[in-house]
Order: sequence, then C-alpha cells, then structure tokens
Amino acid sequence: MEKNSFMEIGEFMLFARDFKIPLKKSFLLELFKKSSENRKNVVTFYQFTNLIDVLGQELVNSRIKEVKERLAQIEKIQKEREEA
Repeated sequence: MEKNSFMEIGEFMLFARDFKIPLKKSFLLELFKKSSENRKNVVTFYQFTNLIDVLGQELVNSRIKEVKERLAQIEKIQKEREEA
C-alpha cells in the first residue's frame, strides 16, 4: 500500500483472513471503524499503520488472557491432586 493510498474495510478483512488473525469479525470491524476518520469505511496508510499497532496490542492481550485462564486451570488441578 502506497503512502497516499487508502484501504477499504473489505480489503482489511481480507488482510485479517490472509494473516489468520484470530479475532472476531465484529471486533475487527469495530477496530477498523475506530481507526478511520469519521467512522468511514476507508483508512489512510497512516491510519492503517496505527490500526496494525492496536491490532498487535489486542492480539497480545488476547493471548495473555488465554494463558492466565490456562494457568488457573492448571493450579486448580494441582490443588485437587494435593488434596486427594
């Protein structure tokens, strides 16, 4: 994407699919619209780069949540085994 070009919402959704971004479609659409000016269905190159930053943060937060949930499950199992 050139610096003066635009990306439409459909292109962004294809980008998300191509890179197998594991977030819900509705959440991706919400992020895209928040990144665009006046909640339009188009972002500039600069807005797209900011969107990628936000997307990365969301992916990390999602992964952290998954790991914490798994850790809680492991701790529960460990506690049950110690009590048995």
